[in-house]
Amino acid sequence: MASFIPRSNVLTQSEANIFNDSHKLTYTVKIVNTSARRIVWDIKTKEPNRLEVEPGCGVLDPSETMHVMVSCNFAIENTSEDRT
Repeated sequence: MASFIPRSNVLTQSEANIFNDSHKLTYTVKIVNTSARRIVWDIKTKEPNRLEVEPGCGVLDPSETMHVMVSCNFAIENTSEDRT
Protein backbone atom coordinates (compact mmCIF):
# COMPACT_ATOMS: atom_id res chain seq x y z
CA MET A 1 0.00 0.00 0.00
CA ALA A 2 1.25 3.45 -0.86
CA SER A 3 1.82 6.00 1.87
CA PHE A 4 1.99 9.74 1.47
CA ILE A 5 4.76 12.07 2.51
CA PRO A 6 3.71 15.43 3.96
CA ARG A 7 4.13 18.35 1.56
CA SER A 8 6.46 19.96 4.06
CA ASN A 9 9.05 17.30 3.18
CA VAL A 10 9.13 18.32 -0.49
CA LEU A 11 10.42 21.82 -1.30
CA THR A 12 9.86 23.65 -4.57
CA GLN A 13 11.63 26.81 -5.60
CA SER A 14 11.22 28.84 -8.78
CA GLU A 15 14.49 29.81 -10.40
CA ALA A 16 15.19 32.76 -12.68
CA ASN A 17 13.37 33.32 -15.96
CA ILE A 18 15.55 31.51 -18.48
CA PHE A 19 13.72 32.08 -21.75
CA ASN A 20 11.22 34.67 -22.86
CA ASP A 21 9.92 35.44 -26.32
CA SER A 22 6.62 36.83 -27.54
CA HIS A 23 4.83 33.46 -27.32
CA LYS A 24 6.51 31.40 -24.60
CA LEU A 25 7.77 31.95 -21.07
CA THR A 26 9.96 29.28 -19.43
CA TYR A 27 11.04 28.89 -15.81
CA THR A 28 13.10 26.32 -13.96
CA VAL A 29 11.56 24.87 -10.82
CA LYS A 30 13.76 23.07 -8.31
CA ILE A 31 12.19 20.13 -6.47
CA VAL A 32 13.96 18.91 -3.32
CA ASN A 33 13.10 15.77 -1.35
CA THR A 34 13.78 16.67 2.28
CA SER A 35 12.34 13.43 3.64
CA ALA A 36 14.24 10.28 4.61
CA ARG A 37 12.29 8.22 2.06
CA ARG A 38 12.29 7.89 -1.73
CA ILE A 39 9.38 9.73 -3.38
CA VAL A 40 7.64 9.75 -6.75
CA TRP A 41 6.41 13.10 -8.09
CA ASP A 42 4.17 14.08 -11.02
CA ILE A 43 2.98 17.40 -12.43
CA LYS A 44 -0.44 17.39 -14.11
CA THR A 45 -2.20 20.08 -16.12
CA LYS A 46 -5.61 20.56 -17.69
CA GLU A 47 -3.97 22.53 -20.54
CA PRO A 48 -1.21 20.22 -21.89
CA ASN A 49 -0.90 22.18 -25.16
CA ARG A 50 -0.38 25.39 -23.25
CA LEU A 51 1.71 24.26 -20.27
CA GLU A 52 4.73 22.07 -20.95
CA VAL A 53 6.71 20.38 -18.17
CA GLU A 54 9.99 18.56 -18.81
CA PRO A 55 10.35 16.09 -17.19
CA GLY A 56 6.72 15.70 -16.12
CA CYS A 57 7.38 13.10 -13.44
CA GLY A 58 10.23 11.42 -11.64
CA VAL A 59 11.65 9.71 -8.59
CA LEU A 60 13.71 11.48 -5.93
CA ASP A 61 15.90 9.74 -3.38
CA PRO A 62 16.30 11.31 0.09
CA SER A 63 17.97 14.75 -0.12
CA GLU A 64 18.00 14.58 -3.93
CA THR A 65 17.23 17.65 -6.07
CA MET A 66 15.77 17.86 -9.57
CA HIS A 67 15.36 20.85 -11.89
CA VAL A 68 12.17 20.91 -13.96
CA MET A 69 11.53 23.18 -16.97
CA VAL A 70 8.01 24.68 -16.99
CA SER A 71 6.92 26.55 -20.14
CA CYS A 72 3.71 28.45 -20.83
CA ASN A 73 2.83 28.91 -24.49
CA PHE A 74 0.83 32.12 -24.90
CA ALA A 75 0.25 31.61 -28.64
CA ILE A 76 -2.28 28.82 -28.10
CA GLU A 77 -5.79 30.07 -27.42
CA ASN A 78 -7.87 28.52 -24.67
CA THR A 79 -10.98 27.32 -26.50
CA SER A 80 -12.08 24.76 -23.91
CA GLU A 81 -14.72 27.10 -22.50
CA ASP A 82 -15.83 28.74 -25.77
CA ARG A 83 -19.51 28.61 -26.56
CA THR A 84 -20.59 27.16 -29.88
